[in-house]
Amino acid sequence: MYYAYKLLEIEKQARSGRSWKDFFTVRRNRRAAMASYFVMFMQQFCALLFSMGMGLINWVFALPAFYTIDTFGRRNLLLVTFPLMSLCLFFTGFSFLMPDSPARLGCIVTGIYIFAAVYSPGAGPVPFTYSAEAFPLHIRDIGMSSATAVTWGFNFIISFTWPSMIGSFGPTGAFVWYACWNIVGFIVAYFWLPETKNLTLEELDSVFSVRSRDHAEYYSSKIPWYAKKYLLRRDVEPFPALYELAEDDRHRHDGTHKTSVHHNETGLVSGNSSEKQT
Repeated sequence: MYYAYKLLEIEKQARSGRSWKDFFTVRRNRRAAMASYFVMFMQQFCALLFSMGMGLINWVFALPAFYTIDTFGRRNLLLVTFPLMSLCLFFTGFSFLMPDSPARLGCIVTGIYIFAAVYSPGAGPVPFTYSAEAFPLHIRDIGMSSATAVTWGFNFIISFTWPSMIGSFGPTGAFVWYACWNIVGFIVAYFWLPETKNLTLEELDSVFSVRSRDHAEYYSSKIPWYAKKYLLRRDVEPFPALYELAEDDRHRHDGTHKTSVHHNETGLVSGNSSEKQT
């Protein structure tokens, strides 16, 4: 017990003063911070939250996230909901261009409520879940608190600028502005955001150690594969994985786990290399 205590003391002394330094200097930590800040930013910049019955809608449509967030995946939820939210905002914004139509108000309200229903299982719960698991343990308190500061900071910015944006751009321009931000969010999430579903801490180290450039190149090269498989409905070979994590069901069940570094067919490297620098 004494030796265990001394080892913990030595580890604590070694880490003292290094948390903020490691937060910015280790690639794995930088990637986790950038990904967490992005999803928190997009939680606010995907559009404003309205108060007209939004609480009930958010609650009802957030319930599926209990299931989908661990089966469908955090990244996939964002990739599906960002385009749908963008369409809802475009629809709502352009509905203001029908001043003499009796359907104007109904279209505006419908667009807002459908937006809220789409937002709730995706951009609503995903950012906090993603940020909570992206950081390694020794800087998780710094990472999560700073990510939370990002979302509330942009919440303030949006609340502060919305009235002047309505006055300058009009309702159509304001809604279109945030619809375009959802398109930006989809693009960034597709090319840059790693998936964290069902990954252990060791696997997360491997995932976030992959360079952002390699991540973007990999998903750029995967676009033709998606087109052949889902648009042209062709039989295609499985696309090589970006993260090659060595594991099997036996290790899952007996509580052990192993992770190793692999070179996949795209030439990218993944593994426990959190101390590599860009």
